[in-house]
Amino acid sequence: MSGEQIASQDDTANNKEITSVHELELPQTSATQSINLSKESSIPKVRFEGDDEEAQCTKAEGEGELDVVEEVVEVVVEEVIEGEEGLKDVTEEENKEEIQDFEVKDESFVSIKESKSAEEEEGARETFTRQLIPHVDLSIIDFTLLERETEEVVVEEEVVVVGQRDYIFPDLQDPGIDNAFHNTTERKPEYNEAGQECYLDVCRALGVMPSTKFLKSLLGTKVNFRYYGLNPISVRAIAESLMHNKTVTEVDLEDNWLTRDAAFHLGEMLKVNETITRLSLRGCRIGREGAQRLCEGIKTTKCVKDLDLSWNELCDDGMEELAPGLGGNSSIEKLNLSHNKLGNGAGMSLELTMTENATIKNLNLSWNQLYPKDGFTALFKGLTESTITELNLSWNGLGKDAGKPLKQFLSKNRTLRFLDVSNNRLTGASINMIKAGLQKNRTLEVLKIGFNPLSQEDCMTLLTVLQLQLSSIRVLDLDNVWVDKEFLKEQTAILERKEGTSVVVGGVYSNYVLKGPDMKKLLLARATYEGMSVKKKKQRKHFGHFLLKVDEKPITKKKFRQLVEEFKIKLSENLVGQIMKNFQIGKKKVDPLAIKQYYMMLYPDTKLPEKKKKKKKGRKKKGQQSETESTVTETSTAVSSDME
Repeated sequence: MSGEQIASQDDTANNKEITSVHELELPQTSATQSINLSKESSIPKVRFEGDDEEAQCTKAEGEGELDVVEEVVEVVVEEVIEGEEGLKDVTEEENKEEIQDFEVKDESFVSIKESKSAEEEEGARETFTRQLIPHVDLSIIDFTLLERETEEVVVEEEVVVVGQRDYIFPDLQDPGIDNAFHNTTERKPEYNEAGQECYLDVCRALGVMPSTKFLKSLLGTKVNFRYYGLNPISVRAIAESLMHNKTVTEVDLEDNWLTRDAAFHLGEMLKVNETITRLSLRGCRIGREGAQRLCEGIKTTKCVKDLDLSWNELCDDGMEELAPGLGGNSSIEKLNLSHNKLGNGAGMSLELTMTENATIKNLNLSWNQLYPKDGFTALFKGLTESTITELNLSWNGLGKDAGKPLKQFLSKNRTLRFLDVSNNRLTGASINMIKAGLQKNRTLEVLKIGFNPLSQEDCMTLLTVLQLQLSSIRVLDLDNVWVDKEFLKEQTAILERKEGTSVVVGGVYSNYVLKGPDMKKLLLARATYEGMSVKKKKQRKHFGHFLLKVDEKPITKKKFRQLVEEFKIKLSENLVGQIMKNFQIGKKKVDPLAIKQYYMMLYPDTKLPEKKKKKKKGRKKKGQQSETESTVTETSTAVSSDME
């Protein structure tokens, strides 16, 4: 059937329910004129009762005819896009019929509803055209020329709706859905300033039993896990919680044997934490690998001021890994690197560290192996321009070659106040070099140079430095170094001139004074004993009573002998002569007051006996003694013990 035949039959088909999309009135072109649609072809059944009802469709048995209709639509779309000229050829007479309103359902089908007003029809035509040719400017199209004859194909009073399957819609731009689906980053939870919730969450995620002690420590200022044997997982939980903590200022993990993973977590913690001022990893044996993972955290931290890395087996390799971090740090003031087997290479690494670092003031390098010349020479070179105030180099075995580098260091440094070079085999020429450096130094206050094989000349050389007026040394420690009496004399003279200065020595050779017995004490004790040792009780006389009765004024020796005889105390002539010799005044007189005072100092309980009372007649009972006899007996007992 031709297009004209279809148009002539439209007048009798106004009451049809549904028409095909391709049954619109098309411009009479060469393409449309060559296509005939047959009523007898089998057409599928299509029914649309409303927007919310399901469309019931059966398959089309005449697939060939549907393809022909779709080809017609494609040809029409192409001719419409070409411009206005193709549209104007359509005659007004062939485009007078009404255009039904179409509603597109499920992006594939269009249903024609009831006829509408002229304005609604024009809007429907424009909407349909936009669906077919979305990229064409519709202002140049005359929609009145697009009207075409309606083509009805009826099979058992039902009409098919042909879909626009061949039209390809342009790709839509992604509004951000892909990024939303692929962005799997989880939002970090917010924790309080103590970090307890964070610790519990990490322990729960890692399958670690939380520590009640640590939870309580997070509320204070110090975390103490010394000798706990922490494993890397526990250290991770501790480190992540400390990242959020705002109260802890000191962390002590001494002797826990930390692995490289544990050192990594501590390094990450140091990058974030802003309150910890002291960190002790003493005895954790982190080695080179641990130092490598800790380096970046040490370099980044802005709050740690006291860092203890002693007993960590760093060796030269570990110090090489750690040097850049220490050099770039701007907060550490006290650094302990003792007991780390640091040798020649470590000395060179420390030169780089001390040259770049401007905050380290207290450096402990004791108990290492810095005795190779190249190592300690590089170290002292780096320390020369540093801000170091306290330096401990004890137990490094520096030897005699350390004299010259020490001289240059002491001469040029302007901040050092404490230096410990004990136990370093310093002697002879090295001591003279040190003296030359000390003469130019104006800041050193404490010098510990004991436990070195110093001779008497070396000790005197160091002592003469204290005599300098410009010398600032207040303490010279020569512990375990023995000196002679001449050193003591010189020391005493210097200490009298410079108050507040002290010198410590290990001992003094021949520093003793011969001390004999106290002759005065022996003579007075002998006199008391002889006076009370007479067999007859009535003849016994106490020498103390004699001294209490004698006049205190000086008397001649002859007079003193007469008084002894008058008191009837039996003393040997030699004993009386020795007493007068030890208490004489001049050559002929004796000082009784001096004898009395010395005796009372030895026997302060001595006193004169009371006068005897008149005795009643009668016998004395056994065991009774007079008061005089008892006093004399007590005094004689005391004298006898002194004699023994």
